[in-house]
Amino acid sequence: LLKRQTTAPGKERLQMLYWLKSGQLKTRQAIAARLDRAESTIIVGCKSMSKEV
Repeated sequence: LLKRQTTAPGKERLQMLYWLKSGQLKTRQAIAARLDRAESTIIVGCKSMSKEV
């Protein structure tokens, strides 16, 4: 799947989903820290998401 992604945001989203599914990261805050992004910019395909996904 990663090879099919042609844009940086697409690869980043796939990486976030992997971290969540594998249990490596569990919160938007942890994902934001790992990606060096603001927590408010982290959206993982959910219309409404609590701090813990």
